[in-house]
This record gives sequence, C-alpha cells and structure tokens, in this order.
Amino acid sequence: MSEHLSSELVYLDNAATSFPKPEGVYDAVNRFIRENAGSPTRGIGEGSDETNRLLDLTRRRLASFLGIRKAERLIFTYSATDGLSTVLFGLLDEGDHVLITPLEHNSVLRPLDMLASEKGVMFNILPHDYTGRVYADSIRDLVRPNTRLIAISMVSNVLGTIQPYKEICEVGRKLGIPVLLDGAQAAGHIPIELDKWGAAFFACPGHKAMLGLQGTGILYVNEDYTVRPLRVGGTGYLSESMKHPTAMPQYYESGTINMPGVASLSAGLDFIESFGLEKIDLHVTALAARLISGLMEIPGVVIYGPKDTKDGHGGVVSFNIGEHNCTTVGEILAGKYRIANRVGFHCAPLTHRLVGTLDRGGTVRLSIGVFNAAEHIEKALAAVQEIATTL
Repeated sequence: MSEHLSSELVYLDNAATSFPKPEGVYDAVNRFIRENAGSPTRGIGEGSDETNRLLDLTRRRLASFLGIRKAERLIFTYSATDGLSTVLFGLLDEGDHVLITPLEHNSVLRPLDMLASEKGVMFNILPHDYTGRVYADSIRDLVRPNTRLIAISMVSNVLGTIQPYKEICEVGRKLGIPVLLDGAQAAGHIPIELDKWGAAFFACPGHKAMLGLQGTGILYVNEDYTVRPLRVGGTGYLSESMKHPTAMPQYYESGTINMPGVASLSAGLDFIESFGLEKIDLHVTALAARLISGLMEIPGVVIYGPKDTKDGHGGVVSFNIGEHNCTTVGEILAGKYRIANRVGFHCAPLTHRLVGTLDRGGTVRLSIGVFNAAEHIEKALAAVQEIATTL
C-alpha cells in the first residue's frame, strides 16, 4: 500500500486531505480535462453527453455507496462546509434550538454562532464522556419544544472518537427531530447507510478518505425535508424562467458543477470498492492502535481521546510532549524527519476545551489513510521518541 509514497516523505495528515490519490484518480481527472468539452446539463454534442452521463452515473454510485435510495437527493457541493452551511442556514430560524456534541468542527460551530447573533438560535452540548462521546439516551432530557436539529460529527477530527451515530439517528427519528451527520472523517473509512439509519442530512468532503479532489463535497437531504438553498442561479434547467427550479437535485446545484472533481470521485470510489471498505476500516484502525500503543510507551507523551480501539477508532491521533509547544514538535517532525502532520486547534475549539489544550496551543495531530503502512507508523514513533528525548 505504500508504493505511491516517496521513500522519504511520511504523509500523516490525511484528516486534512488524503495523499497520495489512487493512480486511477490522476488518470480520470487528466482524461476528463483533455477529452470532455461539455458542461453538465448544458450544451449538445458528444462532450456534453459524456459529461452528463458521468454526472448521473457518479451520483447514482455514490448514493448506493452511502445507502441512499433516491439518488436525486444526493447533491454535489464544493466542500463539507458548503453542505453543512446549506443545512444550518437553510433550516434554522428565529429562536430555534440545536443539540450538538463537544467535538464539532467550526463548519458547524461558526454558522451556529452567527445564527445565534442574527436570529437568536440557541444550542446545547449533549452529555458525554472524557473522549467526547455523547450519551444517546440523554437527548430526550435536553429536547425542548423548539429543538429543530441534532448535529453530530460522526468521527472527531482531533481525537478519533466515534460517536454513536446510529443510536442518535434512531432517537432523533422517534422524537421527530432531524439529525445532521458530519461525515468528514467517516466517509471512505467506515460503512454508511443513511436511509437505514434514518439520517435527515449528511455532508462530507470528497478530498479526504473519498480520495477525490479538493473543491468537492456531497450533501444528502432526506426526502422528508427541504431546506433553503445556500445559492440560487443558473442550473441549465428551465432556463426560460426567472424562478429557481424546485426539482431535485437542481434546487441545490446552481452554477457549474466541478466535473473534474466528479471524475475524481468516481475514480476514488472505484478504488475504495475494489480495495474493500471494511478492509480499509480495519487497516486504518489497526495502524491507529499501533500508533497509540507506541506513543503511550514514550515518556512525556500525552495522548488525547480514546486509547482503546477495540470498538473502532478514527484514523486520527492527537498528542503533546510534556509542556513543549505543539508547533515546535510539529515543525521538527516535518522538517527533520519529513513526517507530514498538523498542529494547533484543527478548527475544533470545543474539543480542545474538553481535553485541556485550548490554553497551550492545541495538539500535534497524526492522521492515517489507506496508503499508510506499518513502516510509516514505526518511523513516526521513532521520531517522536527522539524528539521527546532531545527536547
């Protein structure tokens, strides 16, 4: 699995964006740019016909992959943030109430903060354990008459904590409260069955474990819900009317879709399906387990989040070395050892408040992808051991 990597670079920043991509992704994007002259839902001719075919086929394949029965309810966006903002700004109104976890990304927190200022939207954090994993049965105790949404990050981008998303969807369904799933660190790593779970909304990026290009994303809106679109305009559909079309998916897909990105998602899905999603999940979890166990053996290293991976773990591990600044550690890892990582708050301030790293600059984060191998983890552990000794 490591044949794509440079013999020098150890890439452990997959939670930010996956690298490398499968060869099929590079080939698909290159081929699309060179051979397809059409814009989706616009134009007549071979180029447009092939573009429309690819768009329709990729939409249907992704819908099946995510457990969505009606493919027209799957929308192509520009990022997970784009999809999350569509739901939050399009659904919530004056005085609404939202339940969230302590592990949410700023893609949820910042819209909620803005909506709190502009519309008086309120939100509460669900009860949770020390890893940020919430108790699904506590939802009923915090529901109010004006509770309009439950927003859940399926897998923490800082701690690797996996939320009980199936149970939360079930509780939300029984209470009649829609559940928004942020699948940024889940899609492409763990099996997802949105209709089976009863999820109302789901958003994820295309460039992380889905192995596509940056500037791509997916939004699912359950047929029982309609939210105001984030943008309106040209769709190539009913162009004679000034009124925005209400048909799906055009209702949410104004502007020209990133078709090289769609081609990359199709090729990324080819790789995931050929490799096997369950195999990917087991592979990433096993490497995370080894990274955690190895870090725990290094004096002075503090690991944040769940340390037991038997019930699953995201491919994300955060740590610090003693009182040393995380940026210093991360720069040494990247500069001296050529180990790509991320440092700081990772766009999740509430998570750092939970684990006590808000006042110390955050954490060093190593994040694992499908193309990582055991040798990469061992190199990272050896580097951290050396840094902990020399610092």
